[in-house]
Amino acid sequence: METCPYSAKKLYIDKWKKEGCPKFDWPYHKVSLVSPAAEDGLCDGIKNTYFGKCVFRYNVDTNPHVTDHQFVQMQFENGVTAAPKMVFAAEAGRRINLFGTYGEILFDERDNTIEIMPCGEKKEAINIGALLENAAATEAAIQEWLKICILF
Repeated sequence: METCPYSAKKLYIDKWKKEGCPKFDWPYHKVSLVSPAAEDGLCDGIKNTYFGKCVFRYNVDTNPHVTDHQFVQMQFENGVTAAPKMVFAAEAGRRINLFGTYGEILFDERDNTIEIMPCGEKKEAINIGALLENAAATEAAIQEWLKICILF
């Protein structure tokens, strides 16, 4: 298992330690069965959830928790068209890039940031980890994300 590039121990425990044991950063706060993320919670999460299962042996075709690729096109009632695409990447962490008439928003779990890039204006980066250090901040982060989306 130590030679596998997708080893859960390497991805979720060794990397967590290498990054200074962050308490609320993705993916550790999702893998850990305790909050804030701690080593025993990470070990339990790997042992008792799909985070510790081999992606090649975990029945990707029928498991809704494992996505190797997904592409959807949709048109909303107001005429807006969206085409979200999700692809498994070599580096852990989701990236959501929204393009609009007035700019772009990038949600990046790899860097724990939300970047707001209005056309012709200065880019702003918001640190997600700093927002998620307590429950009230989590709600504020969600409200901030919604505000950002509505502005575009």
